[in-house]
Amino acid sequence: MSSGVKNCLDLMKKSNVRNYINLYKYFDYKFYLNKYSELQSAGIKSKDDAFKHFMTIGLLEDKICHPSEEHFDWKFYINYHTDLSMKFKSFSDAVMHW
Repeated sequence: MSSGVKNCLDLMKKSNVRNYINLYKYFDYKFYLNKYSELQSAGIKSKDDAFKHFMTIGLLEDKICHPSEEHFDWKFYINYHTDLSMKFKSFSDAVMHW
């Protein structure tokens, strides 16, 4: 099992199905494919394929999946919410909480 798939499964264990569905609705695949144009060259064209890539690889690479995240200061967010700084150490952790 690849580390990306393992990360996705770990994420699903930590969250619930409703969070997964909300993330899928929030996921802006057109933004994601335009921001990371190499994905289109690799044949990723649909929302489902782009979301699968994001969940298995993109999260590991701290890729962002929505334009609002371009201005999200995750370090400020976890430092401002001191209870989060012990739990969250990456952009993707902070965004998933946000």
